[in-house]
Amino acid sequence: MRRGKETKNKNLFHLSVIIIITKQCTINYLEKKGTYMNKFIIKKRIILSALFLVVCSGFFIISFSFRDSKQSPDVNGGWQLQTNLQTMLNGRVIKDMTFLDSLTGFTVTDTPNNDTSFVFKTTNGGNNWIKNFNNIGPYGNSFLRITFVTDSIGYACGGGGIATMCKTTDRGNTWTKNNYSWATAFWGMSVLGKDTIYVVDDNPLVGGVFRSTDGGGNWQRIYNAGQYNPQNIYMANSQIGFYSQGNTYKTTDGGFSWSLLDNVGFFYAKFFDVNTGFRLNSIGIQKTNNCGINWVTYTLPHVPGTTSGISINNLFFIGTDTIWASGTTAEYPNPLRYFGVLYKTTNGGINWGYQIPDTSAIHIPRYYYVNFSGVKHGWAYHTLGQGIHTTTGGDSTIIVGVNQPENTIPDKYSLEQNYPNPFNSMTNVKFQIVNSGDVKIKVFDVQGREIAVLVNEKLQSGTYQVRFDAGNLSSGIYFYSLYANGIRVDTRKMLLIK
Repeated sequence: MRRGKETKNKNLFHLSVIIIITKQCTINYLEKKGTYMNKFIIKKRIILSALFLVVCSGFFIISFSFRDSKQSPDVNGGWQLQTNLQTMLNGRVIKDMTFLDSLTGFTVTDTPNNDTSFVFKTTNGGNNWIKNFNNIGPYGNSFLRITFVTDSIGYACGGGGIATMCKTTDRGNTWTKNNYSWATAFWGMSVLGKDTIYVVDDNPLVGGVFRSTDGGGNWQRIYNAGQYNPQNIYMANSQIGFYSQGNTYKTTDGGFSWSLLDNVGFFYAKFFDVNTGFRLNSIGIQKTNNCGINWVTYTLPHVPGTTSGISINNLFFIGTDTIWASGTTAEYPNPLRYFGVLYKTTNGGINWGYQIPDTSAIHIPRYYYVNFSGVKHGWAYHTLGQGIHTTTGGDSTIIVGVNQPENTIPDKYSLEQNYPNPFNSMTNVKFQIVNSGDVKIKVFDVQGREIAVLVNEKLQSGTYQVRFDAGNLSSGIYFYSLYANGIRVDTRKMLLIK
């Protein structure tokens, strides 16, 4: 019933818009020409305008009714399910993942039964995977990291009693494996250029920071911190780097000496230059602009209606401004449901939005890994092998969450004009709610297709603001409508110019 009511309201609204526009056009025309026209011509113009109104109204009503009848139950149409890898793991879990281009990707696994871990490879964008390399060893070595430094040269490391390093120079067609009994496992890896590799082992006796300058042929332990040996390492360049073991430590001499930076560790780090970088830890996503001396923690929007917190364990950068983040589960009570959440920023982390790629086919509770090849081709995967793939840059809309900038109680419902308008990708929509209830703000294109839902939650009386990220939409005119308890309150027009 509510759906039919919304459809009826939509049709009536567009009919009223056409009436207003046609009426105003007729009035303007008569004001300019009326003194020079006889009554017959004026009446004729009015009749033609009315006929035009009826025809256009019919087209709009048919168009919007048709679009509504075909509207899918969600607007998250940018992702497709991939299940082939899940069928091949046989109890193993994914430990790391990377893609070289829109078709070729790799993932590595652990070894649950002390038998064999694998490198899996896809050559068709993740639709199908093959066992690319079998890591068979007496200690059941698990893979922990994989990275490619060129289109052809890649490294995969791990261990389980003895450390393991595998290398390919032909795009993963063949791999060369080396075991090192002088270390237990390479937990973290950072590669500079083609041949300089840093790895870390957290074992307090034989672990530390190890470096190779010939692509893994020879190794030197350049630092040992005993019980504080690291689990993660990232080198920004040949001199400056960071490692983590509960705290964050920094080197300025290529890893030969380290000093305590702060008492917050990290499990992921990436720098664009010696000053600007990001890290992930239990606090969240943090950024520094002064080589780690100070860190700013970014606030990500909470998913309305969920009881779970925000947890991020993987980042992927497209240039310096667009960042994807994964790891959060949206937990909905009554009935209990779990959906994976992907976060995205297009301005270097200043503003974040989210999308929940859940459709009738996709029900993945969490995404541990997110990868992109360019702007359009992307993947997000659970450790158990369930994944999704996009060729359009994800869902067309990123929800940024609703904030309440004012505490005053409004006396009427209102939907204000978005600002800025026209806009390029990002704009703000302010609205007022009189009574507590279910509130929606929907975005439509000029053909009446619903392309985004900016707000869909129960709100108390107040003034609110939501930010709309149209980064994946084409330039043009769009309409946005405010609904309160299923009834359309108002609709406004906005112009996207790229």
